[in-house]
Amino acid sequence: MTVRTFRWDDAGAPALSHAAGAIPALLKACLVNGYNSQTVTSVTRSGAVATVQKTAHGFRNGARIVHAGAIEPEYNVDAAITVVDANTYTYPVSGTPATPATGTITAKVAAAGWSNPFSGTNVEVFRNGAGSTQLNLRVAQTATGAARVVGYETMSDVNTGTNAFPTEAQIAGGLYLVGSSTLDSTARPWLIVADEKRCYLWVGASLTTAQGFGSTTNQPMYFFGDILTNKVGDLYHYKIIAGATAATNGVSFGAVTTNLSSTSGGHYVARNYAQTAGAVPSAHSTNGSLSSGGATMGTSGVTYPDPVTGGMTLADVYATESSIVRGRMPGLWAPLHNLPGNPGDTFSGRGAMAGKTFILLDAGNGGTRSRVALETSDTW
Repeated sequence: MTVRTFRWDDAGAPALSHAAGAIPALLKACLVNGYNSQTVTSVTRSGAVATVQKTAHGFRNGARIVHAGAIEPEYNVDAAITVVDANTYTYPVSGTPATPATGTITAKVAAAGWSNPFSGTNVEVFRNGAGSTQLNLRVAQTATGAARVVGYETMSDVNTGTNAFPTEAQIAGGLYLVGSSTLDSTARPWLIVADEKRCYLWVGASLTTAQGFGSTTNQPMYFFGDILTNKVGDLYHYKIIAGATAATNGVSFGAVTTNLSSTSGGHYVARNYAQTAGAVPSAHSTNGSLSSGGATMGTSGVTYPDPVTGGMTLADVYATESSIVRGRMPGLWAPLHNLPGNPGDTFSGRGAMAGKTFILLDAGNGGTRSRVALETSDTW
């Protein structure tokens, strides 16, 4: 799987707000279509490195960009780029294709590899990609305000599906994706980290785009897609974490429990581990729940920096249900410290975590501020 990062400050990135349709459109751009498409001026090769010239390309260093249209197929790849300057970037190529490349070559931020089987006015259905559960997520934002989200095992059109999770009895109308603290088109900062199977969405609901990740506020975070299941042959390990209410602090993403029989509001799995039809309330737990005494990730624990390692100590985050551990949350870690670092800080792992890169994010547990570490490397 290829882990991809999308940000509000990417050139050509969609805007997040509470305007009708804004949230479905944001997800469609990142998960299905990509964005900032442009025709490049030239592509030349030296050894295994292609150099692209395009005035004011706007791509972020390290972004994954998909190239198409070259007569020489070796240039038509999805690759992480290295930005040289505002008009130049490079990416790796295989083989020895002719240089310069020929054809009308386009480049854009590559999408995460999901499909969009059904679409309506301000309503989109998303299905995760190859090798996943390939269940369906319906996201509707038909009026100003929060979007509503429901999972379905199968769908026959944009409004019709089977085995909803959550069910109508559990949350009437579905869970909430709150994109803003105001009922208008004010643009808010956002971050998506996703691969073909799952997606994390962080929202700066009360922040301006200039403030970015902020520093002192509690912000919502969401998840939908496949967990790393412990069950062989599990076909329904698709989890949704979203708001149980339309309030900015209505999602309990950062909650952890020490009692496996407990659940958290807005956490649902498509079916239980026995594969019995019916949505199952879920929760998070950590190995030892040292992260916050069993309440909120990244709000208590040992001194930071860790007095033994001099760095940050992280704990696995598990998805639980009905007194069992269903699996692990991919790429999500709980700092065993009290709000270490700052939101938006990035760092690299060492020791057993070598090869992993991370970003720190605020991810609320209701009205309580939480801090989590999310992997941005291809190491989920």
